Amino acid sequence: MNTRAAIEELLRAGYSDKAIARQLHVHRNRVRDLRDELDIPQHKPGPSASGSPEDLFWRRAQPTDDGHLLWPWASTCVRIGHDGPRITAARLAFRIRHGRDPEGKVTNTCARIGCIHPDHVADQPMRAQARQERLTQIPRRPAGRQALTPAQAFDAHTTATADGHLDWTGTRLATTPSVYVNGRQTTARRLAFQLRYGRDPIGRALPGCGYDQCVHPDHIEDQPMRQQYAAIFGEVAA
Repeated sequence: MNTRAAIEELLRAGYSDKAIARQLHVHRNRVRDLRDELDIPQHKPGPSASGSPEDLFWRRAQPTDDGHLLWPWASTCVRIGHDGPRITAARLAFRIRHGRDPEGKVTNTCARIGCIHPDHVADQPMRAQARQERLTQIPRRPAGRQALTPAQAFDAHTTATADGHLDWTGTRLATTPSVYVNGRQTTARRLAFQLRYGRDPIGRALPGCGYDQCVHPDHIEDQPMRQQYAAIFGEVAA
């Protein structure tokens, strides 16, 4: 979302020129000029009641420059009516987008921590459907063709970066690189660790090179390795 779109969204949500300028780090005149261009009435000082939970959502949610929405308040819940029940901002965002109550837990699908954009949230059935669609997109091995070894499956879905890391080009489970080995799904980082050390990792297998997307076998560490490095080099290595 560009700056103009962010200003317009906050204007329509009822924010004052001063509040928008402070939040988006723009000059107040720019906000005022866009308000005049869009013919949006001036903000009236003092508290104003929200007409609906949806209106309250748009008043409080803060847009980012890259198209997400964050909830800046300490409480992540919104009260429905004066004495009504409280629901999370993520569940309210789901209702705004899909016109129904979500089933199960609502999580975001954009990998931006804390995002509650109505277009970026999904409930349990939607996540299950998305996972099934990803599985059906996995190319089937032609009859008679020899199955790939774990190392071949790993190499087939990685590409080297210019600075010595490996990016994953295969499928993902949500945002986690994943691969099927011998008919079972595992994470690409666990497979990388197994290929490098010949054993299963203890705890989570994570890159220790500082590049979060890396799956290079030489860069993957399990929990005991991270604890050992932390004991030697301090908390920076943890």
